[in-house]
Amino acid sequence: MKKSILVCWLLCACASAHVTAFRDPDYANRHFDKLAVFAVGMNLDAATKLEQQVCEDVAPEACATGLSIMPPTRVYTTDDVNRYLRRDSVDGVLIVTLAGDQAQTNYIETITSSSATYGGTSSGTATVNGNSINYNGTSSGTASSKTVSTPVYGHSRAAAGYVTLYDQSSGRAAWNGEFRVSGRGVFATTDGAFIGATSKTIASDLREAGLLQQ
Repeated sequence: MKKSILVCWLLCACASAHVTAFRDPDYANRHFDKLAVFAVGMNLDAATKLEQQVCEDVAPEACATGLSIMPPTRVYTTDDVNRYLRRDSVDGVLIVTLAGDQAQTNYIETITSSSATYGGTSSGTATVNGNSINYNGTSSGTASSKTVSTPVYGHSRAAAGYVTLYDQSSGRAAWNGEFRVSGRGVFATTDGAFIGATSKTIASDLREAGLLQQ
C-alpha cells in the first residue's frame, strides 16, 4: 500500500503556474485583435513549443508565433520588426521571458521486495510383508529466494520569468507582470508540463483582464 501511494505521488502530480500582472488603465476598454507571441531566454525547441501553445490557448483570438514571423536566420533591425508585424496585422506583442529554471533530484527511500520459491520430488516402493511395511525411496527439493532493492528519487522543478503585452502601434505596455511555475514528480517536471501550465495561465489572465476577444 505504501509503495502504491508513493508511486502515485511521484507520477501523478502536475505542474502549476501563477501569474501576477497588471493592466494599464488606458487599456481598460481595449482588446487586441491579433497577437504575436515571442518566447525569450530558452532554447529553440522550448521557445517554439511555448509560442505555439500560447497561440492555441488564446484561440479564437488570432495569433502568430514570433518564430514564424521572424525566424532565427539573422539579426532584425527595429524597422524590420515593425514592418513584419504590420505585414501580419499584429496589434499586440506578447513577450514571455524565462528568467530562471532550476530542477532538483532528491533521494527519498529504498523499497525492498522479497520472493521465495520451492520445488521438490519424491519416489519409492513399498513392500507389505505380513504386518510390516518396508519402504525404500528418495526425495529431492530445491529452494530459492530473491530480494530486490529499488532506490526511489523525488523530482522537483521551479521556473520564473516575466510576461508583457505591448501595444504594437505605440510600444507601450498594456499588461505587465511575472509568472512562476513549479512541479513535483517525473511527469510534472518536464518541459511540456511547464509549458502547458504557463501558457494556460497566461491566456486565462489575459482574458480576465479583458485584453482578448472573448
